[in-house]
Amino acid sequence: MVRHYKRKSERATLPQDVIQQDIQRVRARAISLRQASRTFGILLKYLSRYSTKADEVNNNDHSLSGYKKPRQVLADEFWLPQKFTMGLLQRMCENWLLRWQRQMDVISLQPGMRQKWQVKTGSLDIFNDTRIYPQEVHRQQAWHEQQVSNKTNVAMFFYQLAEVMLRYKFDPFNIYNMDETGITTVQRPDRIISRKGTKQVRKMTSAERGTLVTLACCVNAAGNSIPPFFVFPRKNFRPHFLNNGPSGSDGGANPSGWMFEEQFVKFLQHFVRNVKCSKQSPCLLLLDNHDSHLSIEELSYASDNGITMLSFPPHCTHRLQPLDKAVYGPLKKYTNTAIDDWHINHPGQTMAIYDIPCIVKTAWPLTATPTNILSGFSSTGICPFNRNIFTDSDFAPSYVTDLRDPAFSAPGPLAPATPGPSSNIAARSFLSPFQIRPLPKSGPRKESTRGRKKRCSEIFTDSPVKRKS
Repeated sequence: MVRHYKRKSERATLPQDVIQQDIQRVRARAISLRQASRTFGILLKYLSRYSTKADEVNNNDHSLSGYKKPRQVLADEFWLPQKFTMGLLQRMCENWLLRWQRQMDVISLQPGMRQKWQVKTGSLDIFNDTRIYPQEVHRQQAWHEQQVSNKTNVAMFFYQLAEVMLRYKFDPFNIYNMDETGITTVQRPDRIISRKGTKQVRKMTSAERGTLVTLACCVNAAGNSIPPFFVFPRKNFRPHFLNNGPSGSDGGANPSGWMFEEQFVKFLQHFVRNVKCSKQSPCLLLLDNHDSHLSIEELSYASDNGITMLSFPPHCTHRLQPLDKAVYGPLKKYTNTAIDDWHINHPGQTMAIYDIPCIVKTAWPLTATPTNILSGFSSTGICPFNRNIFTDSDFAPSYVTDLRDPAFSAPGPLAPATPGPSSNIAARSFLSPFQIRPLPKSGPRKESTRGRKKRCSEIFTDSPVKRKS
């Protein structure tokens, strides 16, 4: 675009009030179109077009003459279902458009657009009453109900966190977060530069499917971390598994490669050795409520060493867990890059699970930086403590299954934007998208005695929880 543009004509420079005054005189038959064109210096074809618009729409203030910025009337209301993960499909939008057309009698469309509206409804903007703008159609990301944060459960977690903070007066150096993640021997290759138009860009990996090694990490609210803990998919653990691994790291073994009660006890011993906590110097350990964290042996060992274990509510760790928020994302990126470099340095070789500690030794220092760790704790509202860190829009997807908070109800139809003098649709009621497809609400669920027990945020090391475990 030209940086310093200079007009080459005087078109569209006539003031709006002059055009309106001219049209008023023509419509009152006080002057003809040709006389008005000569008197006010307006081209005859322009003046004729403005007058035709006013005649067809029967708009007395003639604001359709000249350019006017489109006005949106239902934009906010139309996007509300999207916040509840129930956006309107294209066919539902077309249904809403046709019904809105019949209700509004298409009175607000420009002349010549009514036929186009009836022939191809999707070509019209569903919000603007004077202009055509195409809308974007996106493929929705799949979310199952267990990925939705519940407002009541999150509030309960912050209530429990405030209770232990007031009871023990923890400072940031004594607030820890622990979580497990998986590292595989098959990486996700990094992006590379390739020739434009290439159909397939390949990258060599060790195998089609990798072998998983569980990595348990722990960080505190002061920006520090302890050496990681590995769980290898083997029957017995051997010290040589950790050759070339991070300094001070420890590990265990399980045939599945996952964390179980026996491995979590070893992790707690590893945690106590590095943190030096005791009953005289207690600490807070935040973790998820997996069954492997709830055995009597684990809870007794934690209580004897001054560890207060507080669990996150179910299906909320993607919002409340600092490691998930700010650490594990960079960890996976740097791990993939380190595996790519390993294949370059070891051409023709296949990566084994015993090479994972060496990869983590390279990636962990780049990930567990004070900046990332502090950002994770602050963005979750844990430290500094902020129970109002999340807004109602963050909990909107849980509306369907949230049965315990009656205050969080479905939104009603929004009031339409106040119309200006160019529209006479203010006296009509709008057809809300919620009238076409109301937001569903699940009924009360049956209590089942089968399967895993449903849990909530709890202080594991308190006696009532130990008795239930």
